[in-house]
Amino acid sequence: MAAEDVTEVTKSPEPVAPAEEPVKESSPPEAPAPAPPAPAGEAVAKEGEEAPAKEGGEEAPAKEEGGDVAAAKPAAPPKPPKPTKEELEKKALEEFKLKVAEAIKANAFVPPPPPPPPKEEPAKEEEPKEGVAKEEEPKDAAAAATTEVAETKKLDEEAAEEKAPEEPAPAPAAVESSEKAVEPAVEPVAAPPAAEEKIEEEPKAAEEPETPPEDVFLWGIPLLHTEGDERTDVILGKFLKARDFKVSQALAMLKNCVLWRKSFKADEILDEELGADFDGMAFMFGEDKEGHPVCYNVFGVLQDKDLYSKVFGDDAARFLRWRVQLQEKGVKMLKLEPSTPNALLQVIDLKNAPWPAKKVRSVLLKAISLLQDNYPELVIKNVFINVPWYYSAVFSLLSPFLTQHQKNKFVVTRLGKSTEALFKLISPEKVPIQYGGLGRAGDDEFSGADAPVTELPIKAGEKKTVELAVTTGGSSITWDLVVVGSEVSYGAEFQPDQEGGYTTIIEKTKKISAQLEEPIRNSFKASEPGKVVLSIDNSLSKKKKSVVYRHIVKAA
Repeated sequence: MAAEDVTEVTKSPEPVAPAEEPVKESSPPEAPAPAPPAPAGEAVAKEGEEAPAKEGGEEAPAKEEGGDVAAAKPAAPPKPPKPTKEELEKKALEEFKLKVAEAIKANAFVPPPPPPPPKEEPAKEEEPKEGVAKEEEPKDAAAAATTEVAETKKLDEEAAEEKAPEEPAPAPAAVESSEKAVEPAVEPVAAPPAAEEKIEEEPKAAEEPETPPEDVFLWGIPLLHTEGDERTDVILGKFLKARDFKVSQALAMLKNCVLWRKSFKADEILDEELGADFDGMAFMFGEDKEGHPVCYNVFGVLQDKDLYSKVFGDDAARFLRWRVQLQEKGVKMLKLEPSTPNALLQVIDLKNAPWPAKKVRSVLLKAISLLQDNYPELVIKNVFINVPWYYSAVFSLLSPFLTQHQKNKFVVTRLGKSTEALFKLISPEKVPIQYGGLGRAGDDEFSGADAPVTELPIKAGEKKTVELAVTTGGSSITWDLVVVGSEVSYGAEFQPDQEGGYTTIIEKTKKISAQLEEPIRNSFKASEPGKVVLSIDNSLSKKKKSVVYRHIVKAA
């Protein structure tokens, strides 16, 4: 009985296990009808009986239980924040560097070899062979029949010869002797093993480490990021930015640029002598306030008929090479390092520019295309000055087709406002004198000297004076002065420090115009300590003016 009791005890918990917690949570069977236990409700649903309308409300606790279970589940992880613009650009640059390395390894920057010349000689030699073969064929049916009879006779004779050696007995000996004769001929043949050894040696040579791919350079900068040159990122970043950081388009642009430079021989163009007849059309001078070299493009010189015919006629190709050469000179002035200015500032002077006829547009568009496609993001701004009214209309028509990034690079100024526009971007001492600045080519008067430039605003109807001190007798003083705006009256005199000394008139009062070809430059040697007084009179004008000046004192 003890064993039976044990079995009963062990068996009893088995039916209780499936209803451990549900039974406890459900109401007892004696509960009132409005709140029947949950298992009973499940049974009714399974049998398919119609449930009263109240049961819908009674099933709410089950839904609540499901809601509790859903609430118990771990919350979904928060969505990662969207990457910033800088992060996306950095990711594109890393991808671009890998793509460039793959392209260099695949020789994608090497121009394809020229196609082989067509082979005409072998084709000519085959024709007579075909003719000979045709001549060897039987010409008529009779000849064909005779050849067939001859062939059948030969076959019969061969068959008879094959049957003949079966009758005599010494045939096996002949076979043995033939086998013995064959054996020594087969033994010395040891070529196959040697061939196998050679075949095994070939993969060993292939297993040797591959030579690294030959690098590609732009302006002396390697394109392989593995070289560790920080300027590589600057160059590749320019191509990416020019194509809105689309890697595939930037890679295609880079390939085309490298191939163009090889075909155009751009790396050798700085050593070429292309003549001096185009030098007046563009020149490099100074830098802007941020350190970007400035290139001035002058279209007014095309009023010269001879130069016009060269640029837009037979010498158009030479002009394009000259313009690329000038661009290469500008790029050579850049360090192309991450923390330095790595672009040029372009100033386009359209004063007296020719009407944009068809041939003019054709050459200019070629030049613009060359510079945009092969020198991406190497221009920080394009400043158009002295723009005629008809060029303003052209800009307004082109504006809808330009991106905002391109529009931000364009600065268009009217006639008479060029100097003001340039002074906003370039310091007055680095603006050429023909554009209202103080910069003179090859001028050593102020080079290396502490001669800061001062800008003096003058209101309408106002008169101001500027005093330049000379502390030592026998010293010489030199000053530059330019007016930004319309006309003012200007004069200069020397006043000694000693009481009762005589004032010396250096320049009589006169009107000066903002359209002067050169700024005022004058000098005076003082025999005693004193000061040079510059007077600027704007009392007769209703417009605000600005006077820019600098000076230097040199001891005797």
